[in-house]
Amino acid sequence: MMNDKKSKLLFEDLYNVANKWTAGVSNRELKPRKLTLLDLLKGNQEEDGQAPATLPHTMTPFVDELADIYAKCTDLQGQVAMTYNTNLVKDTKNTKKVLHEIVKLLESQKDAAKKIGMLLDKLQM
Repeated sequence: MMNDKKSKLLFEDLYNVANKWTAGVSNRELKPRKLTLLDLLKGNQEEDGQAPATLPHTMTPFVDELADIYAKCTDLQGQVAMTYNTNLVKDTKNTKKVLHEIVKLLESQKDAAKKIGMLLDKLQM
């Protein structure tokens, strides 16, 4: 009976799957690359002398907060849509009109966030 269980062991269960990038930083090896003088000269010619077009480090939180504004406006629109479908709103006259105005204002805020994002894309530092 015991031998039957051992014979049913799958052969693939005996392997330990490993990846050199999952083992940790201490096991990674970065080997030096051999460069010639010609490689160095070619690499220098490809650059145009300008820094890459990226935003300054101080603008990174600005971009994150701009994305948060857009996401928050979307969440608020969802909350207004849920409120719009309640029985209380159906019974009152002016509430639907006010909720439509709120949705329009939130949409304009989202559009403003998109436009600021497009302006930041055009910005080259």
